Amino acid sequence: MPPRPPHRRRRRVRPLVAVGAAAVGFVLALTIQARPPSTEARLPRNYQLAALIERRQRDTVALRRDVQALRRRVGALSTAAPERQVDASQRKAALDSALLAAGLVPMRGAGLKVTLDDSQLEEPPSGDVNDLVVHSQDVQAVVNALWRAGAEALAINGQRLVSTSAVLC
Repeated sequence: MPPRPPHRRRRRVRPLVAVGAAAVGFVLALTIQARPPSTEARLPRNYQLAALIERRQRDTVALRRDVQALRRRVGALSTAAPERQVDASQRKAALDSALLAAGLVPMRGAGLKVTLDDSQLEEPPSGDVNDLVVHSQDVQAVVNALWRAGAEALAINGQRLVSTSAVLC
């Protein structure tokens, strides 16, 4: 038999190299999966339990330190509580006053309802058409009169008025 040309030998070697590389990769993957993730996992169960107990004891000591620090902080805060209660009551009074001034507190009690409507006349007696309709300055004049008379709260069309509200057309 005559010797084969070199290019035919290469064609047979390539599939063998690929199969060999795949086999090596498979064996490597099995080896990596079969190995325990940590050295502690390879220890006997008694040693694993001992290590777990030691970790938990360290955690317990750290938590006890945290509890003591928190108790000291609670003690310091509770001794300052009477001062804070006085300060809190002053803040609450200021907040209630601000809520009332902002119109955020619902009001109850006796009230007065004022209705302003445009005139039913077709011809103004004065000759000025503006005399037949309600203008924003008319509404503003009623609002100012009610405030001066001692009104505690005002609303126009369901919208609460406060000291900074503007009555616009």
